[in-house]
Amino acid sequence: MKHFFTSISSISRKFKDYTGTSINNYIIMTRIQKSKYLLLFSDKNIHQIANEVGYYNPSHFSRIF
Repeated sequence: MKHFFTSISSISRKFKDYTGTSINNYIIMTRIQKSKYLLLFSDKNIHQIANEVGYYNPSHFSRIF
């Protein structure tokens, strides 16, 4: 983060102040929203959707979802 002249914790804090959620929760929510869309509007199976949104372990995806 030296390139941006700030620390990871500073960026995380500013992100949370702006969005109201942590970076990790934001990523999870974004993945879940995309998963919901794909479940409704595609013919992909759960394993394909899990992979597409970045979960390579289907059981972990199921727990998060």
